[in-house]
Amino acid sequence: VAKLKRETDGFHTWSLDEIRAYFARHEPGSMARLACVLLLFTGLRRSDAVKLGRQHIRGDVIRFRTGKTGAELVA
Repeated sequence: VAKLKRETDGFHTWSLDEIRAYFARHEPGSMARLACVLLLFTGLRRSDAVKLGRQHIRGDVIRFRTGKTGAELVA
């Protein structure tokens, strides 16, 4: 059976109101809030964000090498 092809516009990008609603629902310190903050403010892919940990933090700097391209993130 051949795979069906569908034309899509891709994933929906959250508006600021949707992000505010998410933050209102998930209190600071929750895993859901942490995941959202990491994705919003590091620019990492989901596959890289799940690997990010304390071992990548030195002082106030995050150093991480991405899996797909091998690019180094310094934030």
